[in-house]
Order: sequence, then C-alpha cells, then structure tokens
Amino acid sequence: MKKVLLLVLTLVGITLMAAFTFAETDSDKSKVSFTLEKYFSLDVKKGANVQFGRIDPLKSSYSKKSGSVLAVESNTNWAITTGKKVLRKPSDANAGRVLNALGIKLESSKGKGDDNEIKVDYSLNNLADLPAGDYVVEVTFTGSTR
Repeated sequence: MKKVLLLVLTLVGITLMAAFTFAETDSDKSKVSFTLEKYFSLDVKKGANVQFGRIDPLKSSYSKKSGSVLAVESNTNWAITTGKKVLRKPSDANAGRVLNALGIKLESSKGKGDDNEIKVDYSLNNLADLPAGDYVVEVTFTGSTR
C-alpha cells in the first residue's frame, strides 16, 4: 500500500511539474505616439481699463504700479510685445507725443510654459507738452510662441 501511495504521489508530482514546465507565455509590443501642439493663451486678468483721473500737467510724471495683470497659460516658450494706439485726443494734440507720453513696463516679456501672471506698470511723462483735454490710448498685448 505504501508503494502504491508513493507511486501515486510520484505520478501526481511529475504531472504537476510537467504542467508547469510546459506552460507557455507570449508577449508582444505596441507603440503609442502622438504630437502635442503648442498652446498659448493671453488674457488681461485685471486692469482692462486703467484710469489716471484728473492730473496736474506740471508734475513731471505719474505712475500706476500693477495697473494691469496679464494671465499667460502655455506649454512652450513665449514672448509678449506691446503696441499703442491713440483712440481719443484733443484735435491740436500730436499723436506721436501722446504715444511717447505713455510708458508701459511688463514685469516679464518672455517665459517658458506654465501659468504666469505678469504685472504691467504704466507711467505718464512730459505732460506739459500736451494740450488740455481727454486722452485715451489703447494698449495691445500680443503674445506668441517662439
């Protein structure tokens, strides 16, 4: 009986070893590829209308720190430029002098990716050269990926 039991256990063991020995596996690969386009977004988050109010033309200069805040979202290198256009001025005011009187300073004009807030400072200078009246200058912020 012991021999039969030993023989049965041996046969079960050999069968289990054969099952594990002859088990098959297989593998293969696939490649996933994609192209991510450049992304860039520029918004005036704060200060879309910056007002200096009534000012004394004899004072040498006025400034507005953080008059505007720009929100930049991007996944690549970017740069921002500014442009100015006179929308309203007294008829006897020289448009070139009006544009020269307004200074614009960006906290940063270039960067790389991520979310950024860029503060914009404005200054008014040489106002004694301009005639009395109301002035409106439109400032355009243009962002581009580089």
